[in-house]
Amino acid sequence: EGQLPFGTRPGEQAIVELIVGMYRKPRGRPRLTYGKIAKKLNATVLKPRRAAQWTSHLVRNVILRQKGKA
Repeated sequence: EGQLPFGTRPGEQAIVELIVGMYRKPRGRPRLTYGKIAKKLNATVLKPRRAAQWTSHLVRNVILRQKGKA
């Protein structure tokens, strides 16, 4: 079976929506990189499920998983 993807447990979907919202390209400005999103998340109390902190790789996985659902 394995582990369920991040965003399937209660409370995680709000974090997924925050990540996707930060990734969307703002009008007239460049899109935030995965690393910059990870840095912003690490400055909050929001933590990933298993890792000590957010990394660009974790952020990328969350975003790609959401793109696959669309």
